[in-house]
Amino acid sequence: MSTKYKVLSFVFFGLSIVSVYWAIVLIIVLSQLQEIKDFPSYFVEHSWIMFFFLVIPIVSFIFWIIAKKKGKNFYRNLITSLSAILLIGILGCFCFFKFNISHYYPYVHTVDQWFYVTPMPTQGKITTRTSGNTTISIAYIPEGIDKGQERDLYEQRLKDSLKYTEDIDYPIVTSTFKYMAFSGARKYLYKYWYYNWYILVDYSTGEYHPKEEIKGHQYYFAAYSFADHQMVIVEFVGK
Repeated sequence: MSTKYKVLSFVFFGLSIVSVYWAIVLIIVLSQLQEIKDFPSYFVEHSWIMFFFLVIPIVSFIFWIIAKKKGKNFYRNLITSLSAILLIGILGCFCFFKFNISHYYPYVHTVDQWFYVTPMPTQGKITTRTSGNTTISIAYIPEGIDKGQERDLYEQRLKDSLKYTEDIDYPIVTSTFKYMAFSGARKYLYKYWYYNWYILVDYSTGEYHPKEEIKGHQYYFAAYSFADHQMVIVEFVGK
């Protein structure tokens, strides 16, 4: 009987430790299966998935109680189970703080006003996150009922536009890939290095691809991937 309890103790000890990692890995995998692959937003909105993994440390805690009544003190189970319950509980509660995330697709039509390029397709999906003075959106344009004709036309107009650059040697885009000098965008744009259409505008002056950031000015940056049919839009205030 003593050997059986020791084996169960080690089993529940190990499962309690990996339960947190399993929960996080599952959410990461699920986020990458979405059309819009934005893990931070997906995690916040779906962190409730973590609660399903509470059963493992809870069972481990119950095992510790039963074993203790039998005169066996497996404190490692107590510590790991309570730690896992606390960590999973905290991470799982993130879903209650998703007020800064939205999926309002018509928001992309404001891009038409900022960049004056071409109206975006009427159908699509979007995830928008707001943090302080910075708003980042990732919009996905599906094929749609017209088998991609509207999307193809939109992308061709982007390529024909004179108000963007696809040359990564362009000063602004070069600085973008070096955690660009524009503070509101640097923390995001390194993730979108494979995007092949870029535009940056100082909305306070109307200048396209400004050379330097001015404190208090409103900036809008957009990058589009023709391969993924996705646009990332960053709205920020100069610092």
